[in-house]
Amino acid sequence: MRKPHQEISPLPGDAGIAPGGRFRRWKAWMAGMAGLMALNLAAAQELHSRRSPDGSSDLPRAFLIGEHESPYERMAKAYSPSLLGMYGQDIDRAFASWMGILRDMEEFAEREQFDLKGLKLWMNVFLNADGSLEHIVYYPKPNSRNMDFKDLTAFFDAFCVQFRVKGGFGQACSHFGSANFPTFYGR
Repeated sequence: MRKPHQEISPLPGDAGIAPGGRFRRWKAWMAGMAGLMALNLAAAQELHSRRSPDGSSDLPRAFLIGEHESPYERMAKAYSPSLLGMYGQDIDRAFASWMGILRDMEEFAEREQFDLKGLKLWMNVFLNADGSLEHIVYYPKPNSRNMDFKDLTAFFDAFCVQFRVKGGFGQACSHFGSANFPTFYGR
């Protein structure tokens, strides 16, 4: 039992700390914790701002059709406006936009030294309101060149991170289309 005016034993590492020093150390520790909390809050806000309309940010950016079926179906409903609808049902403008995405994909593949030639795919792309690509979901056609699709998935993931349609759309949309590489549209 402690006597009335007996000093409390110091915490480990507190030996030799001047009176009030423990408080200053605690205050500095709290300031550091407040800084960490602010960083965590900023990171959480950034993640929330990038969240998909359906909350599908836990899905991989790129995957094969047939994987993640339930979240994929929810995502398709959340991104219900089509690319064609974003262009007021103007099929020429929507097609030009789709071909622009595929051309950008080819240019990115050249920079990354990734061979897309001979690939024939069904693709569903999900675009955010700002024009960024949230997800690419794809499946090879029977007459497509064979390859390791894990590599293609990784390529699409990297493409999603850097791609953005200039000007955006004002709301999230999707497009289901066919892709054949190389593309010859507009060349």
